[in-house]
Amino acid sequence: MGVKVDEALANGRQGVYTFRICGQVVHRIGAFLPVQGEQPRFSQIYIRDPEEQADIRLGVFDDLDRNLLLELQAALNQTNPFCRVYKSIGE
Repeated sequence: MGVKVDEALANGRQGVYTFRICGQVVHRIGAFLPVQGEQPRFSQIYIRDPEEQADIRLGVFDDLDRNLLLELQAALNQTNPFCRVYKSIGE
């Protein structure tokens, strides 16, 4: 998450601590491709084919059921518009 913090209020030197965000709150998306030699993570996984996505996730969480994982991925790809966007960007 990224924000511009009002430092005049969030200084913690006097009165009650107040945290105020100026402007809009933004979600920062990392690099589209992973750094050379690193495993894809977060949104970088969605541009892979379903079998590779499952392999990556199973590498992180080894106690997952592969068939259930593939079913969940298929459901996400069908219903979540962001999955489709990432997939189309990757193509």
